[in-house]
Amino acid sequence: MRRFMQTTILCMILIGIITGFANAEQMKIYTAFSLNSARKLLESGPLSDEFRERQMAELRTIGGITRIVAIVLDKEGNDIILLGEHVPNAPELLLDDFVKTVRAAYLYGLTFIGVSIEPRENDTYMQDVVFYAGTENSHLGEILLVCDYLLKKIGLEFQDSKVAGEQTYYRFAIEHSRRNRTSLHRVCSRFWFYPTGVDVDVYDDSIIIRTMNIEVLTQTLSAEVNGEKIEPSTYTDESGAEFVAAFNKRFHDFKKEFKVFYQLENLGRCAALTKGLPQLVSPEDVEYWLKDYRMNLVDTPTKVEVLRKTYSEDNWGLELFGGVRIVALASRMKRTNPMPLTDLVIASKPATDSLTWQVIVSDGASFQPNPDDAKMIEHLKQALYVAELQKYAEAIEQADAALQIDPNLAEAWQLKGLIYREWGLTIGDESKFAASVACLKRSVRAYPNYADAHFELAASYNLLRMPDLAIEHYSTAVSIAPDYYQAFLGLAYAYNAKKDRAEAIRCLEKYLNYDVDSKDAEQARQMLEQLKRTPERERTSSGMLETYSNAEHGFSFAYPTDWQITSQGDASAKTENNLDGEIVFSVMNPLDIYQSFTFYAIAEESGSTTGKDEFDRFFDAIESGTAPDVRFLGMRPISIGNVRATQYLISTKFMGVDLKKKIIVFRRDNVIYLMVFEAEVNDFDKANQKCFQKVIESFNWESR
Repeated sequence: MRRFMQTTILCMILIGIITGFANAEQMKIYTAFSLNSARKLLESGPLSDEFRERQMAELRTIGGITRIVAIVLDKEGNDIILLGEHVPNAPELLLDDFVKTVRAAYLYGLTFIGVSIEPRENDTYMQDVVFYAGTENSHLGEILLVCDYLLKKIGLEFQDSKVAGEQTYYRFAIEHSRRNRTSLHRVCSRFWFYPTGVDVDVYDDSIIIRTMNIEVLTQTLSAEVNGEKIEPSTYTDESGAEFVAAFNKRFHDFKKEFKVFYQLENLGRCAALTKGLPQLVSPEDVEYWLKDYRMNLVDTPTKVEVLRKTYSEDNWGLELFGGVRIVALASRMKRTNPMPLTDLVIASKPATDSLTWQVIVSDGASFQPNPDDAKMIEHLKQALYVAELQKYAEAIEQADAALQIDPNLAEAWQLKGLIYREWGLTIGDESKFAASVACLKRSVRAYPNYADAHFELAASYNLLRMPDLAIEHYSTAVSIAPDYYQAFLGLAYAYNAKKDRAEAIRCLEKYLNYDVDSKDAEQARQMLEQLKRTPERERTSSGMLETYSNAEHGFSFAYPTDWQITSQGDASAKTENNLDGEIVFSVMNPLDIYQSFTFYAIAEESGSTTGKDEFDRFFDAIESGTAPDVRFLGMRPISIGNVRATQYLISTKFMGVDLKKKIIVFRRDNVIYLMVFEAEVNDFDKANQKCFQKVIESFNWESR
């Protein structure tokens, strides 16, 4: 199941108002392009003459439009007309790209169009490429990936750029290192494209975009100074900030030097416009473009090389990660266009079957935004940004501020629901999932025909252990968008929760028909294999064991082979009492997400207090019965690899599920170790016998 807010992103918030084309002395010539005529041309069969061949070339490039500005509806002619201009020396806009954004608007609803580049565990040379909203193997997906990778290549000077000159991330980092030779800084930052000043309005017969600007933002993910961890929100990556400021200042020049950046901006314009189409046009009226139109396939990669730059003088290195996301939010339809743009475009059409024609429009339009809509833009942009920083309460406040302006803004309700869900996942608070469901239900009511709205609601129902409702909305998502393959994975989890093994297997097999390479696909295959070989009455481990060894801490132990590794070496982990630590190793039963084993390591010294003091207070609270939401069941001394340890047995609730936990605590070489086993109360004894006890019995300290 997907989680909200992953990887480095490009978020395009497209909300706004346009007053229409105003009168002016100067005039501008625009190109109009008929989707109805394009469809008839494509359906008419093979090329037969030079004229049709020229028409097909014109069709492929949307009549030479290089900057799209509006969509106009010819209701009598049942036609959708694109309006744009030809900017000299600008790269072409392909019909494939436009249709891909149409499919995203109808089939994926409120989800984003995008790509992310994600680091691999235990692989410092290659990164995985993950495409969203069906952008894999498309020209649009290729553009998004190229833009993201190009930004990093420019920053690390793997790509020559006359515009950048020496104002690169690499040069700024060298200068910063020279200025701070007395301290050693270790910083992990990310960069992503972000829109500013993007406004679009939906009228009853047209959709018009006013402006589109692109900037790059940076965020500090982690920081250390002389070995001491610094709260990321209080640390500024000066090198990153300088690089971003220099890049944004010259982005107009970068668009000229690298045409793909111009294409990225144009894709944002397409996403903004097509996002408003479902408010005006039913899926049946664009069925050809959703199902029958055949795009040219592009071989987009599933992995790319890690970009790494070293500086020998100060013995440090740089690596950059990231991605691109386009979230297109269109404003609600509010009124009739004050200027008859539709009449002007239709009246200019020379014949009913014309593919393209020219339209003369005044060039003096100011396109002033509505102040309230401008405020909504800022609130939603801020909500997205602070949610990335895990400041969830502040993010909710920003979403609420947008809803105060427009209480029926479906996008704000969905964003609020996703923030609540991520908040609940972060802190393990089931009440946040209930709040997520309440918000997402409002979004579904406003957008009942959007597959993604139903998908996200189903995902939150799954977290609340309400499989019947999850199945209902996952199924609705698939009925709206039959190729929405992510829903089949959610259905598999829901059916598995209902102990419906046959349906879970069917949904996993259907999901794997679409997805074969992602991390979710790997997990789905493990789950499918275990479901097929495990009888319905036996839902724990197969009993086969595999040995895990850790040279840094000097130990080894065995764990079930068919359990899935979920984390290794995560130094940013939070332990049972929320103390900063490291997840050394973590596995879970793919058939039951509540059966897991996690091994933590925490240095005894942690800032101004000690890890020992924190743990003593935590376990004293458990023993005394004062720990919140925890029932103390007992404790006893045991031995772990000839090291004395204490075993605690407790029960608690997580996400509405009654869990039983075995927590084993021991110390060695000024490090506190925690072994945490958990499962649902009714399954704990069986899981303990088949898995947990074998881990304890096999634990062995090795020489370091």
